[in-house]
Amino acid sequence: MSKSKQFKTIFKAFAIESLRNKLEVFFTIFFPLIFLVIFGALYGGNTFDDTPDMRIGVYLTEYSAELENALKENLPYYVNVYDDPDSMNIAVKDGDITAGVVLSDKKISILYVEGDMQKNSEMSMMGNIVENVVEKSVNNFTDVIEVTEIPEGIDGKAASDFDYLLSGIISLSMLSAGMFSVINLFGRYKKTGVLSRISVTPINPSTFLLSSTLVRLLMSYISVFIVILVSFVMFNAQLEF
Repeated sequence: MSKSKQFKTIFKAFAIESLRNKLEVFFTIFFPLIFLVIFGALYGGNTFDDTPDMRIGVYLTEYSAELENALKENLPYYVNVYDDPDSMNIAVKDGDITAGVVLSDKKISILYVEGDMQKNSEMSMMGNIVENVVEKSVNNFTDVIEVTEIPEGIDGKAASDFDYLLSGIISLSMLSAGMFSVINLFGRYKKTGVLSRISVTPINPSTFLLSSTLVRLLMSYISVFIVILVSFVMFNAQLEF
């Protein structure tokens, strides 16, 4: 038997065995899909962007439209301007806003609910940011350094949590084919004595190993294709190839 015919015969035998092996099919194809569906349901559609997630209230003791616009445009938070400090206080206690900022002529006061050590550091940082914006607006400072924000994502485009997760699931798919398929296959062959019997046949060991590797590689590509197809159909993945 020629080497090419021997290779085709062994390759076909490995392919048929792989499709009949329920454990191999599960870990190579269905195992990554289970992860895809679970995490896709949890994180699908959430997009990384620069939208602020903290709401703050601002009360100006002396109203200034220019200062109000400066705070809304330059602060990295949702800014609600209040007409009186009492209503802002109530909003802080009710949790409608994370913190309240009172701007007077000589000082900046921050109102928030205590009890969270992490929040203390956030409020301190927020106070510094507000102070810088106020000083810049009052004293008419101009920016010396211009900062351009580039979205954190793929090729400079905003990406969702799921897009980052998808790359890990694809890696898991490839890993599953190697760990569960190949290890399980040769472990079973060794246990049942198949490797010992093959060694006394005319089969070339390199042909045997190459056929097995190519079948597993083909199964991996099929698994990756199915994962990507499902991710685009079900979870609107934004990956570009």
